[in-house]
Amino acid sequence: PMEWLCYYLSIYKDHNPDERRYYGGLVEY
Repeated sequence: PMEWLCYYLSIYKDHNPDERRYYGGLVEY
């Protein structure tokens, strides 16, 4: 579902600055 995805991304981005670049093109978090 979208809920866990947002939850997963929020944590991932908070703990992994590199992931922010990875998801930067997909999600403008």
